[in-house]
Amino acid sequence: MLALFASVVLCADDAPPLPADAQKLIDVAGSQELLLQQELKTTIANLRQALVTTLQHADEQARQQLDLDRTALIQDQIEALQGKKPSAPPSPSATSHIGTGPVAIAIACAGTAVGAFLADQAFTGGNDAHYSGAVRTSSIAHAAPEGVYLNERYGVDMAYSIPGLVPGASYVVRLHFSENYFADPGQRVFDILINGEVVLKHLDIIVAAGGPRIALVRDFTAKATATGRLAISFAAVVQNPKLCGLEIIRAAP
Repeated sequence: MLALFASVVLCADDAPPLPADAQKLIDVAGSQELLLQQELKTTIANLRQALVTTLQHADEQARQQLDLDRTALIQDQIEALQGKKPSAPPSPSATSHIGTGPVAIAIACAGTAVGAFLADQAFTGGNDAHYSGAVRTSSIAHAAPEGVYLNERYGVDMAYSIPGLVPGASYVVRLHFSENYFADPGQRVFDILINGEVVLKHLDIIVAAGGPRIALVRDFTAKATATGRLAISFAAVVQNPKLCGLEIIRAAP
């Protein structure tokens, strides 16, 4: 601004020449202004680069963790399909397992702990949804507490991989459902897979349960992989698969 003012003054026909000291002051001020502008540009560029680097690092860490989770799930499914078994099953007393009783673990999908059901864990992918109101659980064998059915994990990429089981041992995989979003049959249909094998095709919760907001329980028997895991996944037919709760129960010998 000072430089512009000086230029206007000097261009005026009747303006007297500026004193040497004033012209020197204007020149110094102009130089300082240019220096400050350059420093500001450099600072902004450095901040922008630092932000980009930080975001890239966080994104890379998230991708690496997701890759690790997916790799473990895929490996479990491959081992199950190949029928791998340990050469000598380890002694239960020498191995750390999730549970020592008949129920190895019970999980409230997308929810907090409810009764014997632990808060959501051991999953990859999917989204969570929460509902209010009532879900009928009376007269339904092996039904979970009502609170389990008021939360759900859903999505085409949703899966659970339960570790810490006895390799090669048989377990009952008990899955809990309630259709709280749709009201009519045919609006949600999906397949269920355990260790990569389809155990139930075209499940329509409303049809199987007899209506919306009615608890549905389905049991399947499967063997833990050589690494002591059970992988539970889903395949969409119509809309997103969903799950409210699951239990892993040691099968009777």
